[in-house]
Amino acid sequence: MRSLNSRTRRSLVLVACCGTIGCATVATLTFTSRIEEEMYNNPKELQSLPRVYSGTIADAYCVSQFAQPILLCLIDLPLSIAGDTVVLPYTIVRQVKSGSLRPRCGERVRESVARRRQRDYTEARESCARLLSDSAAPVATQTSCRKILAGPASAPPPRSEQEECGDAPFDPFDAP
Repeated sequence: MRSLNSRTRRSLVLVACCGTIGCATVATLTFTSRIEEEMYNNPKELQSLPRVYSGTIADAYCVSQFAQPILLCLIDLPLSIAGDTVVLPYTIVRQVKSGSLRPRCGERVRESVARRRQRDYTEARESCARLLSDSAAPVATQTSCRKILAGPASAPPPRSEQEECGDAPFDPFDAP
């Protein structure tokens, strides 16, 4: 049997070490965007997760909620404690730099809101074109319609994260 070269041995040691790190620790370090999107989509669930010992906290939360994979969470808890301790210097820096994980709308929500904003803006422009052809329209309405028709054909960009995520109303006539 041939002996393994040093690179292969290092790879095997790395794989073995990664296998002992808690699953929740790996998940909270790797899938932060997905976790924040899930927090956003489930407002009755956990709404903040510190980056320091995040895997341990996620496992403890799983156990406290009697979630379906409770046995997996119980088994993973000591592994997450070990894994979180190993990555502690990194997570401290990330916590100071970026703060805790918090609810954020994901890319799918942003895309859906952008499509809806564009549809509403297009409908407002079409309504304005019809209204301006009617001389009985109020002067204030005509002024607003001229402003929106003089602007670009595409909806203006959102002015805030709340507007971008659909949490703030979009008024095509109030657009800059």
